[in-house]
Amino acid sequence: MTLLYGTLTAVALAAVRLLRGVVRDLFYALGVLRLQDDAGVSRVLVYGAGLRYRAFRRELVRRTSAGRRIIVGIVDDDVCLRGRYVGGLRILGTINQAPEFVRSLHVDEVVVACEVAPEWLSVVMDILAPTGVKVSLFSFSETVVAPSVASAGDVVNRKVKPQTKGTQQ
Repeated sequence: MTLLYGTLTAVALAAVRLLRGVVRDLFYALGVLRLQDDAGVSRVLVYGAGLRYRAFRRELVRRTSAGRRIIVGIVDDDVCLRGRYVGGLRILGTINQAPEFVRSLHVDEVVVACEVAPEWLSVVMDILAPTGVKVSLFSFSETVVAPSVASAGDVVNRKVKPQTKGTQQ
């Protein structure tokens, strides 16, 4: 009997989590449909389909009408993802193809939602420069938790003095 209740509880929890995601995606899709033909809405192409994309999309879902932005497509350099769907949107191609998607989808803004080195970001900017669209970088916000450490290099390069039994520092 306990096994039955445990199984039913697990199924119910899984159903609630699944249903929550489906309902959230449904309301986002309805919001996008409502805003799609509005001239004051910014049409966004996202570069990157990973965790930062999901965080960016989650923020848009939370404040769709306030942000007045809708995602119209995703580009990602991972060849394995091409043609797949992430969060209900199809991955269209790579960043090299972005200018043609900007024109065909009437994109107003490109959001870089992946971790990129400064050198690669300049390449991305060069690729998108002819389109004239706004380019923004989305990253997770961070909070300083150890204000006494000057930089990450201090932590990595810090020399640790070995302690011997009975000595204190």
